[in-house]
Amino acid sequence: MFRFEAPTLLSIRSVTARSYELSWKAPARSGPIEMYEIAVSQVDDAESQIKKYCYSTQCEVEGLFGNTRYSTTVRSWCSASKELSEPSPLLEIETLVEVPSILAVESRMPHTLSVSWLPIAQRKTDLFYEVKAASADDATQAPKTLVIDSTDAVSSYDIKKLDANAKYNLTMCAYRKAMANKSCSHDVSYGRTQPDAPRSLHAIRISTHNITVACQSIPKDSNFLENVTLTAVKTGLGKEVRQCVFRPTMQNDCTFFNLTASTKYAISGVACSLLEPPFPAVCSEVSPEIHITTLPSPPVSLTITNINPDSVHVTWLSVGGRVFDITIVQAIARSSSTSDTKFCQADSTSNSCSITGLAPETGYLVSVRSCFSENQCGDESDSKSVLTAKAINMVLLVALLVLAVVVILLIILLIVFWNRPSLPQRRNVTGVSSPAANDAFPSVPFKYFKIYSSFLDSENGYAQLFRLLNSLALEQEAALHLSQHAGRQFLSLNRYADTLPYDQSLVILGRKWPLPLRDPKPAIVSGALRAAYVNASYVRAPLHSAPGATIAAGFGTPPDYIATQGPLDATVADFLTMLYEQRVPHVLMLCK
Repeated sequence: MFRFEAPTLLSIRSVTARSYELSWKAPARSGPIEMYEIAVSQVDDAESQIKKYCYSTQCEVEGLFGNTRYSTTVRSWCSASKELSEPSPLLEIETLVEVPSILAVESRMPHTLSVSWLPIAQRKTDLFYEVKAASADDATQAPKTLVIDSTDAVSSYDIKKLDANAKYNLTMCAYRKAMANKSCSHDVSYGRTQPDAPRSLHAIRISTHNITVACQSIPKDSNFLENVTLTAVKTGLGKEVRQCVFRPTMQNDCTFFNLTASTKYAISGVACSLLEPPFPAVCSEVSPEIHITTLPSPPVSLTITNINPDSVHVTWLSVGGRVFDITIVQAIARSSSTSDTKFCQADSTSNSCSITGLAPETGYLVSVRSCFSENQCGDESDSKSVLTAKAINMVLLVALLVLAVVVILLIILLIVFWNRPSLPQRRNVTGVSSPAANDAFPSVPFKYFKIYSSFLDSENGYAQLFRLLNSLALEQEAALHLSQHAGRQFLSLNRYADTLPYDQSLVILGRKWPLPLRDPKPAIVSGALRAAYVNASYVRAPLHSAPGATIAAGFGTPPDYIATQGPLDATVADFLTMLYEQRVPHVLMLCK
């Protein structure tokens, strides 16, 4: 029978805030030892003893308090005799400080992350927390470290001087000032700082109801931005909010459509980052506002009077928009056959002016528009056609007057000479012939098409025909409310600047044949249309009534073919994409 010896060489293998791991050396004369008894108690509270039994010479003690000092002994247990050895030498161990978990990471400013956590009651007061923010994109960048004294009794701090629109990995440690080891959490939180707000917004009036806003200073790291959203808010009475969106990697502007004429708007912007899990998508602060007033609507009830060889008088009855903003009204006459353009203007208190310097016997299209100033004018009204009068031959007129005087003198002399009463003059009645020319162009049988084409070519008939077609097109545009906003916005993608597709029949890349546009007033967004625009239109065949009259097809009628301009070098790929997507049976292409 021998006495059991206690384990020796107790040592600490690892320590955390809630546990530590022990190891020891078994007694030299161990005998039939079945297990070891570990007794753990707080140094300043002997009644708080914990016992644990292990079957090897190392064991982990769990369920402890952080930042607490414990005393530990180990004894051997013999299963045969049911006896315990003497306790091993006392070993004191202090657990690490317990680390709080980061609850939330928020970005309230472009260069700051707000970090909050749930505070933990610690047994010691000389505790410090350390929060580290390490760049997730640049491993060479030194992390930003924030040290917090736990006695401040706060659970939220701001980490400042970070990069804007940057991703960060955040970790948290805790330690006592008197201890060398830190207790760090293995959990990683993810945060992203706000992008810088868009700067240097610049608004351009492109028509009465449309404004294009450019961001001349795109935030840094625009490749990591999802979009920039611009908002236009109507000031004054009434509530009107419009938005347009663009991707800064593709463009730096977008257009607001269908705004109210002669109305002041406040425009601001917000930049939003990409969503890259686990990093959230965040948006910037609102940029400083800019203010702009939309252009005025044109006058109405246009009337043309006093048609002379070199002038016409233009009258309007009322002015569109807010009258007190409008300073002048311009009347414009454009020649139908030449590039000659003349205009007159009047102040806002007048309703008429005369356009002079016109060519005799020339067709003009006359329209009016309202202006804030000479260079800030709104859309023109619907035009009216007018033909100036024939010029008077002054030489012939003078000769006729002289001849008339001579004849009168001769008559007087004859009356005096013959001393006879004057005979009654016979009245010379002459008929006034009406113009024989007919402006209408009748339909031509196909077998006479070549002869008719030669006739038009020799008699300047094509110019008259195209003027008629242009006039009919303007009437249809007004009657059907057709628009060409998309074509005007992307003029560089068109071969001919004066032949633009209507928004209502525009072929959009990504929308397959034969789905027509059924909305007569589609809302076209700049950011989405730029990648899908092509100068091509769906064409619907006309309908015919019972007597044989031609009727324009409605928006619900499926198209029959596509009409398009010849592609430019830069738009050949878009043209081929359109052919592949639409699988259209016929394409009519305008080219030289």
